[in-house]
Amino acid sequence: MGISNWKEHYDKVEAIPSIGPSTYTKFLNFLSVTVSGKTALILDKRIIDVANSHVFEEFTGSLTALRYPRYLERMHSIANTLEVEAENLEFFLFEFGLHLKERVNGA
Repeated sequence: MGISNWKEHYDKVEAIPSIGPSTYTKFLNFLSVTVSGKTALILDKRIIDVANSHVFEEFTGSLTALRYPRYLERMHSIANTLEVEAENLEFFLFEFGLHLKERVNGA
C-alpha cells in the first residue's frame, strides 16, 4: 500500500498525540510503505542535523515532516547515483553523517 498525498495523510497522523515524524517514518519504513512512489525511509533528528550541517554537499537543506516526500526523492536519487540502496545511504548518514569532514580546496 502506498501514500500518494503525503500532506493529507500526515495531517491525520499529527492528530495522534506522541507520534512525531521520527516514530511515524520508522513505522512506515518497517512496513515497507511507499510515499509518492518512493520506499519510506526514517527521518529523525540526526538525519535532519546532517542535512543542516551542509557537510554532505548532495544532502543539504531544511527537512521537516511536511517535506518528507522531498527527502525521499533526494535520498533515492543520491542512492541511485552512488549505486547503493537508499536504506544503506540512510544508515550511513545516520551513523557517520555528523562526523564527515568538509572538503578543502576541491579535495
